[in-house]
Amino acid sequence: MSLVSMSVMALTFRYNLRQAGNGVSDFPFILTILLGHVIFSHTLLFTLALYSQDQIHLSEVEIGLILLLSIGAAGTSVWMAGSPDALKFRRFSGYCTSAMVIGLTIAAPLMAHPQLPVSVDWIAVGASALAVIFINGTLHRTLLSRRNKTLALLSIGLMIASVIVAQYVISLNMHFELTELALLNHGGKNAFWLEVFLLMTGVLGVGLGAVMGNNPRQHWRRFAATAILVSLASITVFTANDLSLRYSNTHFELARLVESLNGNRSALYVKYLQYEAGEDGTMRQSVPSDVFRNLETYYAAASRIDRLMGQNNVQDAIESFYHEDIHHEGHEHAAVTLADEIDRFYQFMKSEFGLQVSPVEISDVDQIMFERRLNEFSNLIIATARGASESQELIRDMALLGGFLIVLFLAMGVFLPAHRSTIQALDALEAEKARIYKLALCAEHTTKGIVLTNGRGQITWCNDAFCDMTGFRFSELEGYTLLQKVRNPKANQREIRKVFESIRNAKPVEIEVLSQRKDESDFWMSGSITPVVENGRLSKVVHVLNDVTEEREMRDNLVKAQAEAERLALVVRHASDGIALLDANMELDWMNPSLEKMTGYSFDEIKKHSLHELLRGIETNAEDVADMLSTVRLREPFSGEFLAYRKDGSEYWIEAILSPFFDEAGVFTGYIVVHRDISERKTLELALISNRDELAARVEERTQTIMNQSLELEKALASERELNRMQTEFVSMASHEFRTPLTIIDGVARRLDKRADKFTPDDVREKAQTLRATVKRMTMLVERTLDASRLSSGRIKLTPETFKLRELINEVCARQREVASAHTIDVDVSDYPEELFGDARLMDNVFTNVISNAVKYSGENKHVSVLGTTEGHYAVLRVRDSGIGIPKEELPKIFQRFFRASTSTGIPGTGIGLNLVKSLVDMHHGKVELDSVKGEWTEFTIRLPLQSPLETGVMMSELDEEDGELGGAGIEAATGTGG
Repeated sequence: MSLVSMSVMALTFRYNLRQAGNGVSDFPFILTILLGHVIFSHTLLFTLALYSQDQIHLSEVEIGLILLLSIGAAGTSVWMAGSPDALKFRRFSGYCTSAMVIGLTIAAPLMAHPQLPVSVDWIAVGASALAVIFINGTLHRTLLSRRNKTLALLSIGLMIASVIVAQYVISLNMHFELTELALLNHGGKNAFWLEVFLLMTGVLGVGLGAVMGNNPRQHWRRFAATAILVSLASITVFTANDLSLRYSNTHFELARLVESLNGNRSALYVKYLQYEAGEDGTMRQSVPSDVFRNLETYYAAASRIDRLMGQNNVQDAIESFYHEDIHHEGHEHAAVTLADEIDRFYQFMKSEFGLQVSPVEISDVDQIMFERRLNEFSNLIIATARGASESQELIRDMALLGGFLIVLFLAMGVFLPAHRSTIQALDALEAEKARIYKLALCAEHTTKGIVLTNGRGQITWCNDAFCDMTGFRFSELEGYTLLQKVRNPKANQREIRKVFESIRNAKPVEIEVLSQRKDESDFWMSGSITPVVENGRLSKVVHVLNDVTEEREMRDNLVKAQAEAERLALVVRHASDGIALLDANMELDWMNPSLEKMTGYSFDEIKKHSLHELLRGIETNAEDVADMLSTVRLREPFSGEFLAYRKDGSEYWIEAILSPFFDEAGVFTGYIVVHRDISERKTLELALISNRDELAARVEERTQTIMNQSLELEKALASERELNRMQTEFVSMASHEFRTPLTIIDGVARRLDKRADKFTPDDVREKAQTLRATVKRMTMLVERTLDASRLSSGRIKLTPETFKLRELINEVCARQREVASAHTIDVDVSDYPEELFGDARLMDNVFTNVISNAVKYSGENKHVSVLGTTEGHYAVLRVRDSGIGIPKEELPKIFQRFFRASTSTGIPGTGIGLNLVKSLVDMHHGKVELDSVKGEWTEFTIRLPLQSPLETGVMMSELDEEDGELGGAGIEAATGTGG
């Protein structure tokens, strides 16, 4: 059994160790214990097999020490073979393991014997140990570490065989000769106990190795193996205990009966001697009364012994001793058994005391031999009974040890893996619940409409966004199909049939179709439709839809603009005038074919040189060229007439028009150059010099008309581009700004509608305050947008008057606290002027913009400080946050219209607030300064004159000088060059 246990556990250990070494599992503690058990079992097994079992005894301490050394050897081997920290020792793991096994092979017999060996051939022992260490280490390194299972089995067999041979050689060269005194003083567990112990641990080890695995769904195998082991152990212990008890009780009863028989025999013999000494030759002597009691007790004990000897649970040696013939040397009687002697003594006593007629003779020698025989019989029975007691002690030890090992097996092989898998399952369940909650949260709060239908297309669920999109309540949609509720007769029916075909084929499909709301208004609906197939059948369909009416209109406008741009490009490409584009470095970027035809130069030739250098000749007016170049350096438009020269040297007159163009940020990007061949016109001028005035007027008129048309065309193109860009950006940003308050208003209104009967007056007032705050926020957004529009068109009206400046700051901060209750706004305006002359409404807009920006971009810090002071002739307000900050390179652009810092990505905003702030402060003859460190802080400083020119109409020299210094500082801060 132990050999089978060793083989199974060795293979199991090898597989799981490879998994641990490859990072598939943790360090194999259980497998390390199994390997230690293999080494322990192997050591004890061959110690019992190769040495005399009568001389082998191991105490509990020695057994525990061998077990700990075996587990230590196994742990060292596992660490060297599988740990990433021991890679440099891995190739030596086989040699180390073999050395430790051989060391235990030598140490175990020394522990098992009470005396050291009388002679040891250390040369043979050392040679065999070194040989097996070398062989096993080489096999481990070359064969066992590979993935080939056949080679692994072969290497294990060879390694076991080499260890067995080495143990046999060591046992032949270690001779033990023990004295009787040493054997008597040598305590501990005997060989039989160790054999039973190995058998039990082998069964448990095989069971643990067989059920070892990392699959948490296979814990039932461990429970089944545990139940079988418990059942086998219980049946074995109960059966062995019952047999041992009956065996022990029978022999103890026999011992008691033999002692009783011997005692009565002695008493009767003494009575017989007394009776014989008092005999007077007559038959009238009386027999003592206790003789009859002793005879009766003697007979009962003899009868009971006969019955017990006829049972099967009496040891064969005792039964043979009782029934075998007795030969007394020099005795004249035939051989008799002990049973016969017992009966014969009983008959002798009866005859001597006159209780039977037939005489029976027993000599004194026979009496002595009979007494000795009874004593030997009693000693044999007592020794056997003591052996039975030792068997019961062994059963008790094995029961306790088996229970401990089964508990260990349950803890290490069942409960701990089950606990780990349960924790993992609970963690997975919590993660799944969190995922489902997040999905539900996203579905409820997304702006896209989500609809879930069954396999027949009936709506089973939709989110609020879809209800808002279509105007239906969920109760009006449930049980109906989408076509029944939102189908538009003007929709593309072919597109709808295509969607149905994809759903029937269980394929996802994208859709964009004209739909109809509950109020019969048209809207464009776009999104994706995803069928869900379960068990081979279409069970659900998920629709993710969005209202793209505005996007559709913008797309149509973009298509129209692109078509217009293509037409303009066609006009430019086929125009008779030569047209070229110069980049910011005044290098040629593009030219139309007319310019190449007009000059005779190719694109590459002009690109290598400047255009004016190639076309200028001897007769070209140098002053006109210088004027053109100076105008170009100033990035201003220019037009003029020049005498130019073609590539072939021929002269021709051109009218050159140079128009600069700038990008959205106002940065110069190049020039549009238009060359018109006016040679014919110049010839006519010379030919019709007599009619110069009339012709000049007509030519000038025509030239002006053409120039105006060209300029108008250029302005129309620039205006169209700017309009499209501004419309796209503003609509995108403003829609984000307005959607949040509208969502809040809608949510509060719906809750009031659904739970009106449950709200208390305080709840209604709270909801009303929320609505008012949200409406106030929308009003501010609208006012800000209108002010920006009025400012850009020059229609903003300034109404100055004396207003409460400090009170206005406190009111703005209070409004921000209502909107952003999670933020902390520290206000200190004790040194700020009480009153100021200016437009209170516009200054409210300024302060609201700056403070709301500080709140919006404060990040996770959520702390804003507002400090109002008086510095010289200025009222200074500093608003500082500890938020996301602004990169230094973007500070000069921050006050440009529609510009937003790169750090504001993902935060709603329109990009017009700070432009409006700067313009309104400039209208009040003040200054706005900005300083910021990206990722740390941002500080806005607003300086307003205490004596406003709007009130006095006169600029004082002191204020002019101080205003100039502060203005310079503001410019440095805005451009990022200040401190």
